[in-house]
Amino acid sequence: MGYVPNTPEAVVAFLATASIGATWASCASDFGARAVIDRFAQIEPVVLFVAGGYAYGAKNTGHIVNRLQAALWREAYHLVDIGAVSVADLDLAIANGPGLRWALAGPFATQHLSGGGQGIGHILEHLGPPMVQWWDDLGHPQLSDELIAKIVAGVDAELADRDETDLLRRRDAALVELLHLKDRADVD
Repeated sequence: MGYVPNTPEAVVAFLATASIGATWASCASDFGARAVIDRFAQIEPVVLFVAGGYAYGAKNTGHIVNRLQAALWREAYHLVDIGAVSVADLDLAIANGPGLRWALAGPFATQHLSGGGQGIGHILEHLGPPMVQWWDDLGHPQLSDELIAKIVAGVDAELADRDETDLLRRRDAALVELLHLKDRADVD
């Protein structure tokens, strides 16, 4: 199955799939989440080809998500680099804090909902100025050999007693369940 736009790479994936007698199906990267979930549920793919993004006119899909991840990683790496937090504690904070909320209602809708009955306008009026100060204080880490070693050691310590294959299987199963739950709850 491909979650890809109509590009030469998608054709290559299709031909490779056909060459081994497997079934090919795809949906474009600009499909909404619900349409993709419905398509995956019908097909139950064994292998998934995914495009990192593509430009269509002025719309740049995929790249936006990569930029947002990079912004989070930059600050996460900085905080680990200066010793403000361990790799394990940062993973725990994101997975059980904004990561949970954002998985159900994205960053803007989550921020709006946190404004009580007054919404995002209220939040931006009252918390906007401190947020700008936080932006000014964000780190600019250099991905040095030392920082890479610190991050690798932190992840190794965090996962030392866990079977990574089992963790990956359980994580992926939980993601599928979360997608089904979002669909049943009509939460995008």
